[in-house]
Amino acid sequence: MITACAIVVNGLIVRYGSLGDRLRIVNHELSDLQESDLAHNQNKAQRLQELESLLRDLLKHHHFVHDALVLTYTSILVFMLDMLVIAIAVATNASWLSQMAL
Repeated sequence: MITACAIVVNGLIVRYGSLGDRLRIVNHELSDLQESDLAHNQNKAQRLQELESLLRDLLKHHHFVHDALVLTYTSILVFMLDMLVIAIAVATNASWLSQMAL
């Protein structure tokens, strides 16, 4: 079970990293366009609007993946603590502890 959780977390971390890289690329392109003269080029102005919209969407998606990672790590922690409580309950033969674990 922990191995499966680690595989899922690894996939989420890769996704989180690639979203961060994409955010940096879009932000760099956006800052380059903002420094250029947009009055004479309509395509650059349209590209600027598209990049601003893309940046907002990527940032929202980045936050979703961050929240998913936090929840996944929290669920792994709860799972491991529950396993520890069950192991202690079996080792000490404490019935109240085994009831708490369930």
